[in-house]
Amino acid sequence: IAFNPGNFEYHHKRALYFMALDTDNDDERRTFHLEARKSLEQALDRNPARGILWYNLGYIYSFKRHDLTEYLNTWLPLADDCFDMAIQYAPKDAYLLFNIGRYWVWRSQLLPKKVLPVLRGSQKLFQEDGIDKFQDLFQRYLALNPDAWKDAFDSVWETYPQDRVVFNIVPAENQELKSRVLQELAKRNQ
Repeated sequence: IAFNPGNFEYHHKRALYFMALDTDNDDERRTFHLEARKSLEQALDRNPARGILWYNLGYIYSFKRHDLTEYLNTWLPLADDCFDMAIQYAPKDAYLLFNIGRYWVWRSQLLPKKVLPVLRGSQKLFQEDGIDKFQDLFQRYLALNPDAWKDAFDSVWETYPQDRVVFNIVPAENQELKSRVLQELAKRNQ
């Protein structure tokens, strides 16, 4: 980095190093996350068109913080935006589509059900919006990788064991996959 600070990949590798460190000490964990975040932000300053950089920064932002209000109102919306940017810059990256889809399965549970929305800028988010988001991401993922339908199915079924929610992760044009998912739903509902 000292010899070539403009190379985004050096900053990205530094971030990955800190993301891989594991500790039970909360202060060390915060330090590792802070260093990873700074390195990812520097990498994005140098190359903002890399989806994986946005994904990793969103991953760091999505880590639970001590202050729940700040976590819900600041860090999760930042993570949401990073994941949106990741998909914008890498719309056919199966790894990103799957993992961001899984994030939205989890994230949708934190959104309200049509009472008081979560405000994200001028946009209002409800649980149904989160569900629509992960269904779209999994449809795009399964269009690229239809043989991995079971992983997507299980990721959704674990949180939303509802036929309608799970069935809508299947791309509309894939009749064979629709049949497989319907068979699996029938087995699970017995």
